[in-house]
Amino acid sequence: MKTHSDTVAEDALRPMTPEVRGVGRLFRSVRLFARRNPLSAFWGCVAVLILSMALFAPIIAPADPLKANFRRMAKPPDMESYFGTDQIGRDNLSRVIYGSRVSLIVAIAAVLLGTTTGSLWGLASGYIGGTFDVVSQRIIEFLQSFPDLILAMAISMALGTGQ
Repeated sequence: MKTHSDTVAEDALRPMTPEVRGVGRLFRSVRLFARRNPLSAFWGCVAVLILSMALFAPIIAPADPLKANFRRMAKPPDMESYFGTDQIGRDNLSRVIYGSRVSLIVAIAAVLLGTTTGSLWGLASGYIGGTFDVVSQRIIEFLQSFPDLILAMAISMALGTGQ
């Protein structure tokens, strides 16, 4: 008759499956990364929290971000709405949570567009070479010589207000 300790001993001697080994290896490497780079691990956790907040916005948000409550117009923060309300009574915390979705989508799209455009331009410049390569280098050097904020202000002035 097998006892509980015999069963536990047999389970301990049985080789681990590749899935279990992979998960253990993953947790070990995450722990090692957090120990070696605590600041990076902290900001990684912040990024995961922001992504989780954007992903689970319908569950987390305390109110509908578009629903106006005319009894609570322009109220300061209180226990009912932690960030207060705007001029037509919408909950600011809910608007921030739902707004994080749009901000993340725009940021991811900008990174993908910039990476794709830059990679294709660099490939074309390297493949074609010659005058195209030299002109491409001068354009990129010109763009990098301006501070980003001044360049953004110049682009926004050139595009106008949109009216």
